[in-house]
Amino acid sequence: MADGYSEWVVDRQLVPGMFQAFVDQLEPELRGRADAQILDVASASGEPAASLAAALPLATVHATDLTPRFVQLGAARAQRLGLRNMRCQVADAERLEPFADASCDAVCCCMGLMFIPNVAAALAAFDRVLKPGGALVITVAQPPEVQPFWTFLSELSEEMCPAAGAAPAEAPYPAEFGPCRFGDPQPLLDAAAAAGLSSIACRPMLLDYQMAAGEWWTSLTQMPDAPVAAALQRLQASGSGANAAEQARQLAERRLRERGWLQPDGSVCCPGNGAWLITARKGSQ
Repeated sequence: MADGYSEWVVDRQLVPGMFQAFVDQLEPELRGRADAQILDVASASGEPAASLAAALPLATVHATDLTPRFVQLGAARAQRLGLRNMRCQVADAERLEPFADASCDAVCCCMGLMFIPNVAAALAAFDRVLKPGGALVITVAQPPEVQPFWTFLSELSEEMCPAAGAAPAEAPYPAEFGPCRFGDPQPLLDAAAAAGLSSIACRPMLLDYQMAAGEWWTSLTQMPDAPVAAALQRLQASGSGANAAEQARQLAERRLRERGWLQPDGSVCCPGNGAWLITARKGSQ
């Protein structure tokens, strides 16, 4: 899963605006600060850490994740991009033990809090490592009805190979920790306040999902958590013939074209996917 996510979501910039939002929030206040320390929690294979490290070359950006393979991929990505100011290490978001109290000017977490079991503990750890007045930037997904890309994948998979009678796929995380766990952001905002954070604000974002011409079908069939790969495997296992994969690709192309997402150059752009951008500060002491 880590390698697939790294390639199709991070390296190929599936949702480019998602990472840029963190740069837009933090670059103006940390620009030119050679002593600035930025902590990216649940960074997976290094985003938005890499985007921040590129935008703020004088700052030090720490990319952390609980999964060692993600940390390895993030370190390789930093080296490949020449980001000498980006550090990658394993850290538990609920404790952040490698980081001292009041050691970070900013903490960010991009689409990660939904999967952290004890969010209250994580927010308390964020507050602990932030310097007084330090910034917190978080994104989480809006409800499923504001996720046209993932709705499309589910509908396409069902059309490719109806799942009636098929055993449900085992999710990579408990049901209560799914992608849209904070579709209603209020519990998260309340938890941030309870952790001692202040100046808490929440605003909606609409993100474009983008896939390059000649790559979008491979992306759909290899992207972690996307149901298309499972549907294709069922289709091929059912003896639908050697052309099953090509027929499925043609079906996907028709449905993308009908939605207006297939661009003239052959790339795919799916607009209007909802996220919440949450910002806060550690109170001055």
